[in-house]
This record gives sequence, structure tokens and C-alpha cells, in this order.
Amino acid sequence: GGLDSSLVTALAVAESPRPVKTFAIGFVEPTYDERTASADVAARLGTEHHEIVLTPTEARELLPDVARIFDEPFADPTALPAVLLARLARRHVTVTLSGDGADELFCGYPTQTAHGAADLYARVPAALDRAVAAAAERLPTSHGYLSFDFALRRFLREVRRPALERHLRWMGSFAPETLSSLLVPQVEREVLDREPYVEAYDGIAPLRPRSAREIATALDLIFYLSEDNLVQADRSSMSTALEVRAPFLDRRLAEYALGLPIDVRAGLWRTKPLLRRAARAVLPAHVTRRRKHGFGVPTGTWLRGELRGMVTDMLAPDRLRRQGIFDARQVSALLDRHVRGTANHRKELWTLFMFQLWAAAYCGA
Repeated sequence: GGLDSSLVTALAVAESPRPVKTFAIGFVEPTYDERTASADVAARLGTEHHEIVLTPTEARELLPDVARIFDEPFADPTALPAVLLARLARRHVTVTLSGDGADELFCGYPTQTAHGAADLYARVPAALDRAVAAAAERLPTSHGYLSFDFALRRFLREVRRPALERHLRWMGSFAPETLSSLLVPQVEREVLDREPYVEAYDGIAPLRPRSAREIATALDLIFYLSEDNLVQADRSSMSTALEVRAPFLDRRLAEYALGLPIDVRAGLWRTKPLLRRAARAVLPAHVTRRRKHGFGVPTGTWLRGELRGMVTDMLAPDRLRRQGIFDARQVSALLDRHVRGTANHRKELWTLFMFQLWAAAYCGA
């Protein structure tokens, strides 16, 4: 239903002598569910469409498998629907196409456009900034997809930092200072990097990014795509002997995209303006104009509901004290605030939760 996958599908339909099979996954939580959009595109393109719903109960049953499949602590919650979707697709095909890479090459993430807003916000007087931040902290906590309060708080907390640092903080689960307080002192001394951004600065240096949006795009390409999205696609698919191929990552296309000025690839407020214009030739206008939704997972709601017992057990103080890695009081405080609805700690808790599931699978912890 999204622009990238719809464009790949439209081009595949045009080239294939046989009906193309398409696959989609949805959720019972309405703000996260894209099945209507997916079915609409499938009907317009005439594909053989298959869909499945990931319920909270199925998520709970699938989680131990996901922890084993990924071999390492992997905190991106899209691993769950990716594994289930791969299993659905494998019942019908052995090779699939994905839209991976389009967001990184053609500036499709809201965080990338947020840097433009950050540059403007930097002109706001400090006193007004403090007042706005205080008001944002008082907003009611929502667990809907891309909820305004969650996005605004994260934006304001990091907006005045250098572009690289704020981007990593927007994307990550823990700021370095938060992680420091979360680890027990001995572990903190042994493992915590005292210069946490050096690897990122070194990693993007060959691309020579200058503006904030160039820095954000470089980070997403070098780190997020290669160490998250492609890892997720590869391990979820190979766990069921399914091949996933990403047409947007064709070398010639990638080199062409990266050779374009950032202002051509990125819009001031809208994602992927160039790709949207190109897609008009093969997709209906309402698809090319549709706001980016993304592959979100309702972890915030699940952690307060169906998964609450499981996460409470995996993050139990006694278990954490035996392991000797995380400060049990700090973790319990995060969980308590989230469950009571006074804060949205879904990213932090999911990261800890997946670490614990991995440790249980591979370390007996």
C-alpha cells in the first residue's frame, strides 16, 4: 500500500507474463493497519493478493521464534511482522521483491524532513523553547502510530543538538546518558563508549555530507539500511527459505540517486518528492500523494496489554539482578510509567525486552 512497494509492484505487473502475487500484513489496531490501502493498490493493478493479520496473541507466541531467528539482540519490532509475512509469502512463492532502499535513497523518512524544521526552530528564543518543551511534556500520552505527543517530545528534546547527534537520538532507543544510568556500574565502566558518536562520524565521512539533511540521509544509508532493514529482510526471509530482492538497491539506480542534489531528492515538508513524481506514470494520484505511513508496530499498546505479563516476567527485578547487567530499579521505573500511561517508553522497553528474549534463547539467562 505504500509508495515504494506499490511502485515495485506496478513495474513487476508491467513486465510479468503471469499474474503477480502480492502480500500484506495488518494489525487490529486501526492507526497501524494498512490493509485497506494495500488491497486497493492490488485491485487496481490486478494482482493475486494475500494478506494476514498479526494479533497481540500471535505476537506473544511468535516472539521466542523471532529472538532465535535473529541470532543477536535485535530491537526493531518490524522483525515480528516480517517473519510472519515471510511465512505467508513462502506458501506461494520462493522469491519476492521489496521496496527496501527507496526511503534511504530518495529521502522518505519523517526524521529526514524534521531536520529542516529543526533548522528553522533553532531561531526560536531559548525562553520560548523552554515554554514549548514544558507544554509538550504535559500532553496526554498516546500509543497511536506516529502520535503527535511522542514525536513532538522527541523532536524538542534533541532539536538543538548537532545534526548527527540529534538524528541518532531521534532514531535510537537510549541516549548515551540514559544508557549510562540504566547499566549497573561495573558493566557501565566496561562496555559504555565514552565517545558514542565517533563511529557514526567516521562511517559517513566518505559521503562528505554537509547539510543536516545530507547527514541524516547518510546515517540512514550507512547504518539504518545496512544494519537494520536489510538484516531484518534477510533473516526473516531466510528463516523460511524465501529470497527477497530489492530493486531500488540496483547499483546503477543507487549511484544515480546519490548523485542528485539533496534538494532534488528531499522535500521541505514532504517525503520523496522526486520518487512521487516519477511514480505518477504508473500509479493512481491518490497513491503517489498519500502520506507516508511506514511499517509501524503497536508495541506501546501491546506492552500495556497482551504482552504485559510476558515483559514483566522478562524484566523482573530478580531476573535482572541475577544477570547483573541492568539496574533493576531503573528498568522497573520505565515499565511502571509506561503501564500507567504517564509516559511512552515503548522503544526503550522493547529494546530491553528483545535483549532478554535473546539472552533466554542463547545464554539461558
